[in-house]
Amino acid sequence: MKIKTCMAGFLFLVCSLFLCACKQEKPQENAQEEGVYAVYYKNQSGTKLMTENYRAAGTDETTLVRELLGKMRDHPDDINLLSVFPENLSLSKYEREGAFLTLYFDSLYTEMDPVSEILLRAAVVKTMCQIPGVNYVSFFVNDQPLMDANGAPAGIMQPDTFMENLNENLESMQPVTLILYFTNETGDLLYETERTVLYNSDMPLEKLVVSQLIQGPSSEGVYPTLPETLTLLGVTVKDGVCYVDFDSSFISGALDVKDYIPIYSLVNSLSELTNVSKVQITINGSTDVKFRENISFSTIFERNLDYVGGMEE
Repeated sequence: MKIKTCMAGFLFLVCSLFLCACKQEKPQENAQEEGVYAVYYKNQSGTKLMTENYRAAGTDETTLVRELLGKMRDHPDDINLLSVFPENLSLSKYEREGAFLTLYFDSLYTEMDPVSEILLRAAVVKTMCQIPGVNYVSFFVNDQPLMDANGAPAGIMQPDTFMENLNENLESMQPVTLILYFTNETGDLLYETERTVLYNSDMPLEKLVVSQLIQGPSSEGVYPTLPETLTLLGVTVKDGVCYVDFDSSFISGALDVKDYIPIYSLVNSLSELTNVSKVQITINGSTDVKFRENISFSTIFERNLDYVGGMEE
């Protein structure tokens, strides 16, 4: 099965492409007349965040949360704008504790495409954090913390969590579904998994595949094949051969798996790309290397499905 692109079915973005370090001070980007709030919507094409000013009727913090969330779900006055909320998505409850606001969504949240999801999350955080006393927002789905593309909790967010040029970044991003091979608990079989991420189209897909393998699995029942400390030094493709250069931690930091698992996790994953049929692995630019004194890197590897098993239900 070759790589495919899609715009729906999965959520959770490679958040590292959008996120930056959080600041502690209250953001001032929407400072304006008291009682007037910039409510965030999206444009008609669903690619940018836009705002519309709204004078709130409520004044206390609890009422404002309910009122502004309701306003975000309504059709904006400007016909060129749309709500960031899918029509059937339900917010089951919210909790306020000091400066922290927690929102609980139903399972339909997971059906949003990656672009819609990041826009909703950014819009809610930016709108809610204008309420006096609300500095941080966190999301739960079915009473579980929202997870990002790498299977880690999205955590506590504030407006500065989302870069100022989020709109420009989104326009240069596109979702892609990768076929990645991770291992089982005993480290002797490979399992095929799918992962949809947002990526910058300027990044070679070969580099994206390798970086996602290094980050490790995000679903249950599969385990890492490459050390998380591994550094990718370079990746190029020529005449169907993908040349991948790592630092020495490929050897020194190898995980407790069978010898062939890291090799064919990499080779099989890259071979899912339409332009890759073989893979050459080097360590610090050299092929004069043996992995565990058993597998020579002077070999150009081809896809091998002999080590691929079917995951148990």
